[in-house]
Amino acid sequence: MIWPAGVVPEVYGEDLRDKAQLSWQPMNRHDGEPDVYSAGVRSIGPAEFASRLSTPGQPFYVAVFAPGFLRFFERGPYKVSDIKDGQLEIALEKPAALEVHFDAGNSKRESLPFDRQWITAFRKERGTRTYFWVYERRDMPQSGPLRFADLAVGEYRVLVGTHAKPGSQSIPGPQTPINPGEFRDFHELTLVAGQTRRVDSLYSPLDLQAFRGHRRAVVRITKPDGRPAIGADVSITHFDRHYGRIPVFVGPVPQSGEILLKGITDRVPDNSWSYGGYLVWAGQRAIGQFKFESKSDAESFAFVLPPDVGDLAPDIDLVSVASGKHARLSSLRGKLVCLDFWVTWCEYCQDPMRDLDRAADRWKDRVTIVPLSADEDPGRVTRHLKERGWNHLEHYWTGPWAPGPLDSAAAKAFVLDSMPTTILIGPDGRILWRGHPLAKVSGKDIVERIEETLKLYSHGALPATSSTSSVAPKERGANSSLAGKGSSNPG
Repeated sequence: MIWPAGVVPEVYGEDLRDKAQLSWQPMNRHDGEPDVYSAGVRSIGPAEFASRLSTPGQPFYVAVFAPGFLRFFERGPYKVSDIKDGQLEIALEKPAALEVHFDAGNSKRESLPFDRQWITAFRKERGTRTYFWVYERRDMPQSGPLRFADLAVGEYRVLVGTHAKPGSQSIPGPQTPINPGEFRDFHELTLVAGQTRRVDSLYSPLDLQAFRGHRRAVVRITKPDGRPAIGADVSITHFDRHYGRIPVFVGPVPQSGEILLKGITDRVPDNSWSYGGYLVWAGQRAIGQFKFESKSDAESFAFVLPPDVGDLAPDIDLVSVASGKHARLSSLRGKLVCLDFWVTWCEYCQDPMRDLDRAADRWKDRVTIVPLSADEDPGRVTRHLKERGWNHLEHYWTGPWAPGPLDSAAAKAFVLDSMPTTILIGPDGRILWRGHPLAKVSGKDIVERIEETLKLYSHGALPATSSTSSVAPKERGANSSLAGKGSSNPG
């Protein structure tokens, strides 16, 4: 490999790692812009560079993001003690190549319901279960392969799809319409240094009966208090790996509290985005998934409706990001609680978290803000908060999960189907509101929601906050107090 002239590596501290990785995503990378993570790095010889560490006491990383040469290469963390006689040697691996082919089959182009193809690729961060967006092209070639020959080795997910032709009619579905012109194909693969990996996507037309088979399932739906959810609007969909959610059942829960599904398949798409095969919905919320686990004629599956307005909030465990100590959500009874589920790499989580951090002192001891991260580890949260200067709240972590962030005990208790999700809880521990904290999604942002709720309290429309229980809760054994910074009592 010959290091290209003018290319320098990136060098950044642990506190900037998340931000540096995000800068590699297509939406954040703009040609001609100076690379802030290469600032202060200069060439002193063939593939040899000098850099002054801005934070010598902090672990640091060295990365290469040079389209056409090598992208998404990162090594670290390194300590100053790893530098011997002023030198740090890093072995650079040969890039891997990805070659994507799309085959529309034998159909004539004019008879197909789509007119263009697109591709999106994601790369798994080393040592984690987190994927980040690394490439997108909205118009793949009509014929011939699309080739990338500058990728760092690692695990990738590739999504190939089609653009529906104008006039291609969508078919109504219980959550989102299904368009026969919007074909999808998922691939998971590992790229090896110096090798080319081929991906073939073969188009297949939409089949609304793809879920048919020879199995039976009994689906039981209950309310949070354990009673049958009779009359609740429910839908069940089967995940088709090329078109998404195919409707299997749509209607109210019968008097028996059970939904009987006959003649369905036990096949599960061979990718990790298949949601277990079947998804169960209450309205527009996914409340769980299932797949057949045995060879018996019929299997039973049980699901609970999400705790909603008027229900008692589940008493989840909160793990302090800073100390690792545990506390219970119920210890905050007596005042308004804003519980915000989020993750650091979620684009739509950032503005609500920034606004809550800024507004924390405004509400003093009237509101307890509980930011609850579902990141893979609390260390990522600590770095993220430090980067952005969000230091007015004490942050909490849902604890470990597998296989995804919605599978933590806290997320399951509230039956979450997406993040961010914010829940306002009254002094009595009952839910007042739950939804998306962005105004463009739910009509009002979370700060407006809190202000509105406080006005209802002041006007007597909601029960007044108990003055005896609004103080910071006392420690209970190994559990820490949730008292926050300054005059607020955040979590």
